[in-house]
Amino acid sequence: MGSRCTPPPMRPSRFQQFLSGLFLVAVLLIAANAWLAFHAEAILENSEHWVTHTLEVITDLERVLQNIAEAESSVRGFMLTGREPYLARYLAAQQSLPAQFELLEHLVSDNHAQVSSMRLAAALVQQKMDYLGYAVSIRRDQNKGAIGHVLGNGKGEAYMREVDKIMREAEQSERTLLVQRLSDSAEARFEAKFTVALASTLDILFVIFSLYSLEYERNLRQRAAEGTRRLEKLQSVTDVGFTQLTVPELTTQLLGRLREATDVEALVLCRWFHEDAGDQIEPTASEGNAVVMPGRRRVVPGGALWQAAHTGEPMHLERSPNAALEPGTNNQLDPGILPDTLHSLLIVPLRASSRIIGMLVAGRSRDSTFSPADEELLRLAADRIALALDRAAAYDAERAARHLAERHAQENADLNAVLEERVLLRTAELENTNRELEAFSYSVSHDLRAPLRSIDGFSVALEEDYGPLLQGDGLHYLGRVRAGVQRMGQLIDALLQLSRITRADLSREQVDLSGIAFSVAQDIALSLPNRPLDFHIEPGLEVEGDARLLRVIFENMFGNAAKFTANVAQPEIHFGWSPEEAAYYIRDNGAGFDQQYAGKLFVAFQRLHGEKDFQGSGIGLATVARVIARHHGTIRAQGVVSQGATFWFTLG
Repeated sequence: MGSRCTPPPMRPSRFQQFLSGLFLVAVLLIAANAWLAFHAEAILENSEHWVTHTLEVITDLERVLQNIAEAESSVRGFMLTGREPYLARYLAAQQSLPAQFELLEHLVSDNHAQVSSMRLAAALVQQKMDYLGYAVSIRRDQNKGAIGHVLGNGKGEAYMREVDKIMREAEQSERTLLVQRLSDSAEARFEAKFTVALASTLDILFVIFSLYSLEYERNLRQRAAEGTRRLEKLQSVTDVGFTQLTVPELTTQLLGRLREATDVEALVLCRWFHEDAGDQIEPTASEGNAVVMPGRRRVVPGGALWQAAHTGEPMHLERSPNAALEPGTNNQLDPGILPDTLHSLLIVPLRASSRIIGMLVAGRSRDSTFSPADEELLRLAADRIALALDRAAAYDAERAARHLAERHAQENADLNAVLEERVLLRTAELENTNRELEAFSYSVSHDLRAPLRSIDGFSVALEEDYGPLLQGDGLHYLGRVRAGVQRMGQLIDALLQLSRITRADLSREQVDLSGIAFSVAQDIALSLPNRPLDFHIEPGLEVEGDARLLRVIFENMFGNAAKFTANVAQPEIHFGWSPEEAAYYIRDNGAGFDQQYAGKLFVAFQRLHGEKDFQGSGIGLATVARVIARHHGTIRAQGVVSQGATFWFTLG
C-alpha cells in the first residue's frame, strides 16, 4: 500500500490574523461593557435607595417639629380656655414623640453626629413636654398666679428654640446630604445610560471598522503607488530649490518642473507691490501657453488675486460654460495674466517674512481641477521662489547698505580730518589764550601790586611822620586811602584765584565731601570765635572730583553764609543732599536776597548788598560757579529777604 501525502496546512495571512485579534478585542470590549452596565445599574439602585432614605429622614424631622408645635399650641389653648378638648393634640404628641425619635435615631444610625443630635433633641423635647405637663396641671388646679408665671417666664420658648435649632441643623445636614446623593444618583443614571450607549456604539463601530479594513486592504497598494509618484514629483521640485541660486535660474527651472509634475498648461510668476494708491502686480516669468503682457497693473479690489493676497491662502477658480469664473464675477483674473481659454485656475501667494511678495498662477484648459497634491507642489514651489526672491532682496539691500556705509565712512573720514584740523587750530588758540592769561596774571600779581605797595607804604609813612599835623578829616581821608588800597589787594587776590581755577588741571578722585565741609566749618568757627555759628553737616557724602577745587566751594559758600548771618542772633548753616531735588544744598538763615536778582549772583563784581552792610569782593560766587562748571554741574539759588538763602548745586 502506498502512503498518502497530505498538503501542509495553509497559514493565515496577516490581515486574517488582524481580523481574528480584532474580533477577540471586540468580544472582550462587549463583555467589559456588559459588566460596566451591570455595575452602573447596581450603583444607581444603591444611590436611589439612599436618596429615598434621606427624604424619609427629612420628612420625619419635619413631622417631629410639627408635632411639638401642635402640642405647644394645644397646651396654650387649654391654658387660655381651660377646655379639655384642646389637649388632644398634646396627648397624642406625648404618645407619638418617643417612637418618632427612636425611628429617627434608627434612620440616622449611619451618621454618628446625627445620632448624638437626635438623642440631645429627644432629651430637650422630653423636658419641653414635661414643662407643658406642668403647665396643664397648674391650669387644672386654677392657680392663677402660677399660670401667669408659667405663661410669662419664657422657659417653654427657650426649650422650643433649642429643639428647633437642633432639628433645623439636622434637617440642613440631611438636605445637604440629599443634594449630594441626588447628584450621585444622577451621575450613576448617566453612567448607566452612557455604558449602554457606549456598548452599542462600539458594536456598530466594530462592524464599520471591519468593512473599512477590507476596503483599506484593497486600496492600500494603489495609494502606495500614487504616493511614490507624488514623492518623485516633490523630490524633483526640491532638487531645483536647492541647486539653483539666482532668481532667474530658479524661476525658470521651477516653472518647467512644475508644469511637468502638475500637468498644467500655463504657469505665470508675478511680483506683488504694496502701494499707497493700491496694490499692483507685474508678471515676471511664464511657462506653457501663457501670453503675458509686460508691465505693472493695478489689482482689482475684491478680485481673485486681491483675495489670495489678503487671505494668504490659495484660490481655486473654475470657469463655467458662459466664460465666467466661479464663484462670482469679482473672482475673474486681471487682464493680461492668463488667457481666457483656461478652464481651471489655481492662485498661490508667495510669502516672505509674513508679507506677500508675489503670486504663482497655474491654469488648465480641459475639464480637470487641481488636486491637493497639485496644490502642495505649487505651495512648495511658491515657498522656494519666495525664499529666493527674499534672499535676492536681502542681498541687494546688503549691497546698498554696504555702499552707503562706505560712502558714510569716507564722509566721516573727511569730516574727521576737518575736525582734527579745527581742533589743532582751536588748541593753538587756547594755548595762546592761556599764555595771555598767564601774562595777565603775572602783570596783576607784580605790576599792579607794586603801585599799591607804594601807596600803602607812603600812607603809613605820612601817618607816622605827619599824623599830629593832620586834622581829623585828614586822618579820616588817609584811613580811607589805606582801606581802598587793601580792598584793591583783595580784589586782585580774588581775580588771581578765579584765573587759577579756570586754568588749573582737574584731578578727579573719590572725595569725602562731608569731610571737606567739616574741615572748612571748623576753620571758619576758629576764625570767628565770638560768633555762635551752628553748622549742620550731613555725614557720609562722597563724590568724584578735585578735592582742592571742591574745598574752594565750601570756603566761599560757608564764608558767605557766616558773613550774611552776622545780624542773626542764632545763625544756622546747613549742608546736605536732597533726594527730591537730586542735588546738594547749602542753606542759611541770614539776610537772604530778592529772588528776581538771583541771576546776578554768579556774575563777577555783581553784589546785591552794599559795602557798608556786608564787605566782599563780588568774586566768591563767580568762583564757585566756575568750579562747579568744571565738574560738569549746575548751581542755582533761592532766597527771601531777611529769611535766608539756599544754594542748590550738582557735581557731574
